[in-house]
Amino acid sequence: PVTPVSRRFALGAALLGAGAAGVAAALPALAQTPGDRADIARVEAYLNAITTLRAKFVQTEEDGRQLEGVLHLQRPGRLRFQFVPKGPYEIIADGTQLNYIGGGALTQVSIDATPLSVLVAERIRFDDRLQIVRVERESGFIALTMVQKRSPDGERLEIAFADRPLQLRRWAITYRSGRVVSVGLFDIETGIDIDPKVFVYDNPHLRPRQTY
Repeated sequence: PVTPVSRRFALGAALLGAGAAGVAAALPALAQTPGDRADIARVEAYLNAITTLRAKFVQTEEDGRQLEGVLHLQRPGRLRFQFVPKGPYEIIADGTQLNYIGGGALTQVSIDATPLSVLVAERIRFDDRLQIVRVERESGFIALTMVQKRSPDGERLEIAFADRPLQLRRWAITYRSGRVVSVGLFDIETGIDIDPKVFVYDNPHLRPRQTY
Protein backbone atom coordinates (compact mmCIF):
# COMPACT_ATOMS: atom_id res chain seq x y z
CA PRO A 1 0.00 0.00 0.00
CA VAL A 2 1.07 3.57 -0.65
CA THR A 3 2.27 5.36 2.44
CA PRO A 4 -0.30 7.97 3.56
CA VAL A 5 0.69 11.58 2.97
CA SER A 6 0.18 14.40 5.41
CA ARG A 7 -2.21 17.32 5.01
CA ARG A 8 0.74 19.63 4.27
CA PHE A 9 1.92 17.17 1.62
CA ALA A 10 -1.54 17.19 0.07
CA LEU A 11 -1.60 20.98 0.01
CA GLY A 12 1.64 20.91 -1.93
CA ALA A 13 0.01 18.57 -4.43
CA ALA A 14 -2.92 20.95 -4.79
CA LEU A 15 -0.58 23.85 -5.48
CA LEU A 16 1.10 21.89 -8.25
CA GLY A 17 -2.15 20.72 -9.73
CA ALA A 18 -3.33 24.29 -10.12
CA GLY A 19 -0.70 24.97 -12.75
CA ALA A 20 -0.98 21.82 -14.82
CA ALA A 21 -3.85 22.80 -17.11
CA GLY A 22 -3.26 24.27 -20.52
CA VAL A 23 0.31 23.15 -21.10
CA ALA A 24 -0.06 23.61 -24.84
CA ALA A 25 -0.16 27.39 -24.40
CA ALA A 26 3.12 29.06 -23.46
CA LEU A 27 2.90 31.18 -20.33
CA PRO A 28 4.50 34.64 -20.33
CA ALA A 29 7.54 35.27 -18.17
CA LEU A 30 6.64 36.34 -14.65
CA ALA A 31 6.93 40.02 -13.76
CA GLN A 32 8.70 39.25 -10.50
CA THR A 33 7.95 41.23 -7.36
CA PRO A 34 10.66 41.83 -4.73
CA GLY A 35 9.02 39.05 -2.68
CA ASP A 36 9.20 36.68 -5.65
CA ARG A 37 12.88 37.44 -6.20
CA ALA A 38 13.63 36.91 -2.51
CA ASP A 39 11.83 33.55 -2.45
CA ILE A 40 13.51 32.41 -5.68
CA ALA A 41 16.92 33.33 -4.23
CA ARG A 42 16.12 31.38 -1.03
CA VAL A 43 15.11 28.32 -3.06
CA GLU A 44 18.28 28.51 -5.17
CA ALA A 45 20.44 28.76 -2.04
CA TYR A 46 18.62 25.82 -0.45
CA LEU A 47 19.04 23.59 -3.52
CA ASN A 48 22.70 24.58 -3.98
CA ALA A 49 23.38 23.53 -0.38
CA ILE A 50 22.19 19.98 -1.14
CA THR A 51 25.04 17.75 -2.28
CA THR A 52 23.31 14.42 -1.64
CA LEU A 53 19.70 13.50 -0.92
CA ARG A 54 17.82 10.30 -0.20
CA ALA A 55 14.05 10.16 0.24
CA LYS A 56 11.09 7.87 -0.10
CA PHE A 57 8.84 8.84 -2.99
CA VAL A 58 5.40 8.25 -4.39
CA GLN A 59 5.06 8.78 -8.14
CA THR A 60 1.55 9.40 -9.43
CA GLU A 61 0.59 9.02 -13.07
CA GLU A 62 -2.25 10.95 -14.66
CA ASP A 63 -4.50 7.87 -14.51
CA GLY A 64 -4.01 7.66 -10.74
CA ARG A 65 -1.59 4.72 -10.87
CA GLN A 66 1.06 5.04 -8.18
CA LEU A 67 4.57 3.68 -7.83
CA GLU A 68 6.80 4.10 -4.82
CA GLY A 69 10.39 3.59 -3.81
CA VAL A 70 13.55 5.44 -2.86
CA LEU A 71 15.11 8.41 -4.65
CA HIS A 72 18.88 8.82 -4.54
CA LEU A 73 20.34 12.14 -5.71
CA GLN A 74 23.90 13.42 -5.85
CA ARG A 75 24.93 16.67 -7.46
CA PRO A 76 26.13 17.15 -10.05
CA GLY A 77 24.22 15.00 -12.48
CA ARG A 78 23.33 11.83 -10.59
CA LEU A 79 19.98 10.42 -9.53
CA ARG A 80 18.19 7.12 -9.36
CA PHE A 81 14.57 6.16 -8.82
CA GLN A 82 14.70 2.79 -7.07
CA PHE A 83 11.17 1.39 -7.28
CA VAL A 84 9.98 -0.89 -4.47
CA PRO A 85 8.80 -3.40 -5.46
CA LYS A 86 10.65 -3.38 -8.79
CA GLY A 87 8.72 -1.18 -11.20
CA PRO A 88 8.01 -1.50 -14.92
CA TYR A 89 11.06 0.63 -15.72
CA GLU A 90 14.25 2.04 -14.23
CA ILE A 91 15.57 5.61 -14.28
CA ILE A 92 19.27 6.20 -13.59
CA ALA A 93 21.27 9.37 -14.27
CA ASP A 94 24.99 8.61 -14.17
CA GLY A 95 26.42 12.14 -14.28
CA THR A 96 26.14 12.55 -18.05
CA GLN A 97 23.16 10.64 -19.35
CA LEU A 98 19.76 9.70 -18.06
CA ASN A 99 19.13 6.01 -18.74
CA TYR A 100 15.52 4.94 -19.10
CA ILE A 101 15.17 1.16 -19.09
CA GLY A 102 11.76 -0.29 -19.85
CA GLY A 103 10.10 -2.88 -22.05
CA GLY A 104 13.43 -4.60 -22.67
CA ALA A 105 14.89 -1.45 -24.26
CA LEU A 106 17.29 1.28 -23.19
CA THR A 107 16.78 4.95 -24.06
CA GLN A 108 19.54 7.42 -23.22
CA VAL A 109 19.01 11.17 -22.95
CA SER A 110 21.45 13.89 -21.97
CA ILE A 111 20.64 14.83 -18.38
CA ASP A 112 20.77 18.50 -19.43
CA ALA A 113 17.85 17.87 -21.81
CA THR A 114 15.51 16.72 -19.04
CA PRO A 115 13.36 18.91 -16.78
CA LEU A 116 14.99 17.46 -13.65
CA SER A 117 18.42 18.74 -14.69
CA VAL A 118 17.67 21.80 -12.56
CA LEU A 119 17.83 19.65 -9.41
CA VAL A 120 21.18 18.03 -10.21
CA ALA A 121 23.04 20.91 -11.88
CA GLU A 122 26.50 21.71 -10.59
CA ARG A 123 25.35 25.29 -9.97
CA ILE A 124 21.63 25.85 -9.69
CA ARG A 125 20.35 29.13 -11.10
CA PHE A 126 16.84 29.21 -12.46
CA ASP A 127 17.57 32.04 -14.89
CA ASP A 128 20.38 30.20 -16.72
CA ARG A 129 18.19 28.06 -19.00
CA LEU A 130 14.81 28.31 -17.33
CA GLN A 131 12.07 30.89 -17.25
CA ILE A 132 9.94 31.14 -14.14
CA VAL A 133 6.34 31.77 -15.08
CA ARG A 134 4.62 31.46 -11.72
CA VAL A 135 5.38 31.80 -8.01
CA GLU A 136 2.64 30.64 -5.62
CA ARG A 137 2.38 30.61 -1.86
CA GLU A 138 -0.26 28.77 0.14
CA SER A 139 -0.53 27.26 3.61
CA GLY A 140 3.19 27.07 4.31
CA PHE A 141 4.22 26.03 0.80
CA ILE A 142 6.03 27.79 -2.04
CA ALA A 143 5.60 26.48 -5.60
CA LEU A 144 7.61 27.56 -8.63
CA THR A 145 6.50 26.85 -12.20
CA MET A 146 9.14 27.01 -14.92
CA VAL A 147 9.75 26.22 -18.58
CA GLN A 148 12.89 26.04 -20.68
CA LYS A 149 13.73 29.36 -22.34
CA ARG A 150 14.48 27.65 -25.65
CA SER A 151 11.10 25.86 -25.64
CA PRO A 152 8.55 27.82 -23.56
CA ASP A 153 5.62 25.83 -24.99
CA GLY A 154 7.29 22.49 -24.16
CA GLU A 155 7.56 20.55 -20.93
CA ARG A 156 6.61 22.40 -17.76
CA LEU A 157 8.19 21.75 -14.38
CA GLU A 158 6.49 22.70 -11.13
CA ILE A 159 8.33 22.30 -7.83
CA ALA A 160 6.78 22.69 -4.37
CA PHE A 161 8.67 23.33 -1.14
CA ALA A 162 7.51 23.32 2.44
CA ASP A 163 8.51 26.70 3.84
CA ARG A 164 10.28 27.81 7.02
CA PRO A 165 12.36 25.78 6.91
CA LEU A 166 12.53 25.15 3.19
CA GLN A 167 12.30 21.51 2.14
CA LEU A 168 11.77 20.02 -1.28
CA ARG A 169 8.51 18.10 -1.12
CA ARG A 170 7.05 17.55 -4.56
CA TRP A 171 7.40 18.18 -8.29
CA ALA A 172 5.25 17.63 -11.34
CA ILE A 173 6.24 17.47 -15.00
CA THR A 174 3.63 18.31 -17.61
CA TYR A 175 4.62 17.00 -21.03
CA ARG A 176 3.73 18.44 -24.44
CA SER A 177 1.04 15.78 -24.78
CA GLY A 178 -0.64 17.06 -21.60
CA ARG A 179 0.42 13.99 -19.59
CA VAL A 180 1.26 14.88 -16.00
CA VAL A 181 3.55 12.86 -13.74
CA SER A 182 4.05 14.00 -10.15
CA VAL A 183 6.51 12.84 -7.50
CA GLY A 184 6.09 13.45 -3.79
CA LEU A 185 8.96 13.07 -1.30
CA PHE A 186 8.99 12.23 2.40
CA ASP A 187 11.48 10.96 5.02
CA ILE A 188 14.07 13.19 3.36
CA GLU A 189 17.75 12.91 4.30
CA THR A 190 20.49 15.23 3.00
CA GLY A 191 24.26 15.30 3.33
CA ILE A 192 24.46 11.52 3.54
CA ASP A 193 26.94 9.09 1.94
CA ILE A 194 25.64 7.25 -1.12
CA ASP A 195 27.45 4.29 -2.67
CA PRO A 196 28.67 5.43 -6.15
CA LYS A 197 27.46 2.11 -7.56
CA VAL A 198 23.87 3.28 -7.03
CA PHE A 199 24.25 5.56 -10.07
CA VAL A 200 25.93 3.03 -12.36
CA TYR A 201 23.88 1.39 -15.10
CA ASP A 202 25.62 -1.75 -16.24
CA ASN A 203 23.83 -4.17 -18.54
CA PRO A 204 26.10 -5.25 -21.41
CA HIS A 205 23.24 -7.14 -23.06
CA LEU A 206 21.02 -4.06 -23.48
CA ARG A 207 22.16 -1.50 -26.05
CA PRO A 208 20.61 1.96 -26.50
CA ARG A 209 17.55 1.96 -28.73
CA GLN A 210 17.50 5.75 -28.80
CA THR A 211 20.03 8.35 -27.77
CA TYR A 212 19.31 12.08 -27.59
